[in-house]
Amino acid sequence: MPLNNSDLQTIPADPDVRIFLHGQLILQPGEDGECKIGINRCSPIHQFSFEVRQRMNDPNSPDIILSRRLGTLRTDIEIDLEDSTGEGVTKFVPDVPFGQANDFRWLIDLAGPSFHDCPVEFTGIDIEPEVIIREGLFYTAARTDASKLSVVREGGGKTRADLGTVAAIMGVNIYLEGRRLKVAYGEEELMLPPPDAPAGVTYYEIRISNDPPFVDQEEDTPTIHDEFREYYKAVKCLKIDGQEVEDFLRFKLLVQKIRTPGLGSPTIPCMPIGDGP
Repeated sequence: MPLNNSDLQTIPADPDVRIFLHGQLILQPGEDGECKIGINRCSPIHQFSFEVRQRMNDPNSPDIILSRRLGTLRTDIEIDLEDSTGEGVTKFVPDVPFGQANDFRWLIDLAGPSFHDCPVEFTGIDIEPEVIIREGLFYTAARTDASKLSVVREGGGKTRADLGTVAAIMGVNIYLEGRRLKVAYGEEELMLPPPDAPAGVTYYEIRISNDPPFVDQEEDTPTIHDEFREYYKAVKCLKIDGQEVEDFLRFKLLVQKIRTPGLGSPTIPCMPIGDGP
């Protein structure tokens, strides 16, 4: 079941919770309106981390870290509202010609028409446990900079295509509307009340990352990298006309420096992907 489009033409300002997804992560729509975030554990140079921060009004005040998880999870992390409406998550797809910077559709969708155009099955052992988000507005938080990087799709039985710019970091905004956010990990629960501006709290930020722990910026490092292939290590099969197909053509996603980028995921991306959102 794909994620539902929101009926929004702009993203509402001042969310109470901002979630950022970067690195080797797989967005998978669930049957009950949630989005599962698969963690690709097949790449040996990527490291999973999950962190909840309390952001303060005073820019000189350090963030307060409320929760942190590193490495392999023993069970799912679930993010939900205490008094959930059950409406589930939505994606920001404005009713205007495609090109708006925060449009969800900048996300590379492995199951979409630009790639395999059929369901993609992952092996659970390679991407589970997962992070499950049950309410929130998904959108593109940052894209690759076409003046610094070229992003080219090759292989897969399709003509080579210059994608221009793609999502490098995905975002999820949550608006509490007086409710509390629940972050559950097994029997542990973190309950976050609405941010209290008079008390100095602006909003909460959750970082879900599966990136390399170090980025090598030396000039002699390769100018082209294809970390997209790491996702295929976790793919079990495609489902074409309902039939499982294990022998299929794979795509490459070549990211090449045009000029020296700065540090960070938007310029040296290990971008998340979608599996049919």
